[in-house]
Amino acid sequence: MASILDNQAIREIALPISVGQYHEFVRSGIIGESTELLRGVIVEKMTKSPRHTWTVQQLNDWFGPRVQPGAYLRKEEPLTLRVSEPEPDIAIVEGCPDDYLNAHP
Repeated sequence: MASILDNQAIREIALPISVGQYHEFVRSGIIGESTELLRGVIVEKMTKSPRHTWTVQQLNDWFGPRVQPGAYLRKEEPLTLRVSEPEPDIAIVEGCPDDYLNAHP
């Protein structure tokens, strides 16, 4: 499916938003929580098919026991990056869940 952002001319004039602006938009209800921020662009999350859900669960089950001390496995949770806040299917991050009580890894 083509996106308007596939057009280079549009990409050059589109105004990206920051992670902070994205958080404020969600907090204030301007945009829904069924979105994520990818390279400064708000993207609606796709519906997960049964095969997608099954695959993510298989990966979670496989990686879970292999995560080393000092790290933990996150499933479909946000990561805050410089210009994005994606929600990857699986992520292994440093620390423990309590380290991220007030901010995403």
